[in-house]
Amino acid sequence: MAFDTYPLFTVNLFKTSIKEWETCGQDLLDKIPFDDESLSDNGLSYTDYFNQGYEDKMSYRKEFMELIGPYLEEFNETSEYKFTKLAGCWCQRYEAHDYHQPHTHDSKGYSAVFYAKMSPEHKTTVFFAPFMNVFGVGESMSIQAKEGDLLIFPSNLWHMAPPHTTDTDRIIISFNLI
Repeated sequence: MAFDTYPLFTVNLFKTSIKEWETCGQDLLDKIPFDDESLSDNGLSYTDYFNQGYEDKMSYRKEFMELIGPYLEEFNETSEYKFTKLAGCWCQRYEAHDYHQPHTHDSKGYSAVFYAKMSPEHKTTVFFAPFMNVFGVGESMSIQAKEGDLLIFPSNLWHMAPPHTTDTDRIIISFNLI
């Protein structure tokens, strides 16, 4: 007797490399106010997540969106869910021992993480399966990524930044597409 197999559910993650990052990335990173102490009082070395709306201090956001805009337009043309706006844009810098606990972003749309500063020894975002396997165990996995890579995934997918174990900074820029 043979059994047919029917994969019921899949979760797609989309990855692309922003080719222009190699030539303009450092200029953009230089515009992020890493030394602003008002942006580092939340347990992470640096995040401007809580400073949405302060565009005068966050000039990098507009430049970053202009850089990745053509990639997002192409993604929107081919994606099943057609997003209509970008909701938030923030930067996080991880120093030794920093991490970001498991979380989701929203119940619909996409979220994205862009690896602005990444070395080969840095760990990438960990994603968690939305259901247990047949052994009752929750599975997780990471996608290999390098500096200049953009990952787009369902906003309701649990994910985390694993503990940062090196002395060199890892910098990401994230945003949501709704």
